[in-house]
Amino acid sequence: MISEEQYYKVQAIIDGRNPNKIALARRTFENEDFPLRRIVKCAKCGVGLTGAWSTGKCGKKYAYYWCASKCNYKCIPVNYLETSLITLLKEITPKEKCLNLFMEFVYKCYHNRLSRLVKTKNEADREIEDLKALRKILVEKNLSGVYSDEIFREQSAMIEDKMTRAQIVKDDSTINKYNIDAVTSFMKTLLADLGETYRRSTIGQLKVLLGSIFPHGIAWDYTGTLNPQISPIFQYIQHFEEVLSHLERVMGLEPTTKDQPPRVPE
Repeated sequence: MISEEQYYKVQAIIDGRNPNKIALARRTFENEDFPLRRIVKCAKCGVGLTGAWSTGKCGKKYAYYWCASKCNYKCIPVNYLETSLITLLKEITPKEKCLNLFMEFVYKCYHNRLSRLVKTKNEADREIEDLKALRKILVEKNLSGVYSDEIFREQSAMIEDKMTRAQIVKDDSTINKYNIDAVTSFMKTLLADLGETYRRSTIGQLKVLLGSIFPHGIAWDYTGTLNPQISPIFQYIQHFEEVLSHLERVMGLEPTTKDQPPRVPE
């Protein structure tokens, strides 16, 4: 998974803020005993929950969360809140069919993009070779006296400018940055069971995971209910079978069927 610092930088860019100024984001307040501290918020005032151990009458210690602004609502046992969140994550985990269709769609989009990049790169390569040949002819005509030095310099500068632009296009068309099989495998493992992903995550990873799924945060209303707003992309994945035909029509992709894998362009 990406690091917490990378996550906050991405969020800063999306919000139009300076991604290098995330000093407050680095104050993690991490505590393994209270992984949801400041992640889950009080539904009454919006302040993040805090947590601590409490000693009972018999001397036994109990871990609780409560509102950091002291709304005087009852404390929440750590295990109860965590179990409620894991139950929620399992409920919103995409169905296997929708997840498979989404992975196929990602794979298909990648290869359609790859096909366009290969075409762009090949066109840039051909243009560069043509310009090299043109420059060679220009040099020969200058040496033979057909073109004056002034015309030679002017035409040479134009050719160099075109070669530079063609090289930039070629460099922007790099096609070996990503291993699509590794990316899709990681995504599928991550999304196949969000509850298990939660259990395997560090606190930093939890912030990235929950921040991605619930971009507006999670609120606890003290009646045993979490009130999250799921991000649009996760909603799309949950109902991907319903939106797939529309996406394929808009993006001009070939239809995906259960028995037919995505077409990989030559």
